[in-house]
Amino acid sequence: MTPLVRSELIVNDAARLLADLGRGEGRQSFLVTGCVGGEGATTLAIALARAARKLNGAKALLIDADLATSDLTRLAGSVDKSGLRQLRDKPDLYPQAVVQVGSDLDILPAGSRPGAGMSELVAAGVLETMMSAALREYRYVFWDTHALGRSADTGLLMTVVPSVILVTESDVTRMDHLSSRLAEIANGRAHAVAVLRNRAGRRPFSAGP
Repeated sequence: MTPLVRSELIVNDAARLLADLGRGEGRQSFLVTGCVGGEGATTLAIALARAARKLNGAKALLIDADLATSDLTRLAGSVDKSGLRQLRDKPDLYPQAVVQVGSDLDILPAGSRPGAGMSELVAAGVLETMMSAALREYRYVFWDTHALGRSADTGLLMTVVPSVILVTESDVTRMDHLSSRLAEIANGRAHAVAVLRNRAGRRPFSAGP
C-alpha cells in the first residue's frame, strides 16, 4: 500500500487543502497537474482522495486521466482492466470500471489499450457525461493528469474540468515554467484554485509558488 500514499503527513496536508477548497461549496471536480512533470501531482491526487474520507467521510473518485503514462493505473495494479479509454460509447457505465483499493480509494483506471484517446473522449462529450454521473455519487472527483506543457491532453481536460490544482516542486520548477503554466491555464479559460509547492521545508506540500 505504500505506493498509494500511506503517509499520514501528506494526507493531513491534503485534508487542510481540501477543507479550504470545499468551504461553502457543493460537489466539486478538480484537475491535478504539474508544471513539467515529476513534481508530485499524482501523489497529491491520491492524498486528496484519501483525505476526503478522513476529513468528513465524503466519497471521492480518483480518475487516471493521464493516458500517456498511466502511473496511477500501474500503482493500482489495473493496467489490463477496462477504464477511461473504454467509455467512448458508454460513459454512464463508468461504475463497472471503478477499482476499490483498500477502504478509502475508488479509482477509475486509464483503461487497457487500444481504446479511445483524450481528443475523442472530449469531442464526444464522454467526460462531461461521466463527470455529471460521478458527481451524483461522489462529493469530489479528482482527475490525475499529465503535466501541462507536456501533453495536449491536459489542455483538452481543462475545457471539461476548469478548476486546476497546480503542483510545483522546490528547486525543480523554475519561475518561468510556473508563469507559462499559469498563463496556459488562464488562456484555456480555466482557473488555478491552488498552487502548491512540494518539498518546501519540512512539509510535503505547502501553499504558494
